[in-house]
Amino acid sequence: MQVKRSQLSKPSDAMLSHVQQSKIKLIMYTRDLYRKVYQEQKRFDKSFHDRWDVGSWSTCSELCGEGLKTRTVHCQQRISPTLTMRVVEGACLKAKPESQTKCFIRPCHRWEASEWSQVGIYTLFSTYV
Repeated sequence: MQVKRSQLSKPSDAMLSHVQQSKIKLIMYTRDLYRKVYQEQKRFDKSFHDRWDVGSWSTCSELCGEGLKTRTVHCQQRISPTLTMRVVEGACLKAKPESQTKCFIRPCHRWEASEWSQVGIYTLFSTYV
């Protein structure tokens, strides 16, 4: 059964007013939502996108003399405001920090051997006196 246009009732002014108010509320809500998304995107853009994640230095590899200290250095990229991932080193634009450096705790003491020397007679007798 088809309904003819003449059989449809016209919407009342109150109904039109309600529909218009609903549209206005939807537009305002959408505008506010877009504003929040835009502000969050601006905040995200100002934050870092890539950075070097640097670990702590290890202890020196040698107890005396020259040794090496090492640390981990990884490139991280911020994917979203809540997600950061480790990525390939080429993704970080800044120069990579050092992952190893020389260290020196104290000089090493060592024995040195030399040729035997002759013992004089005076030395032999003076030790028994």
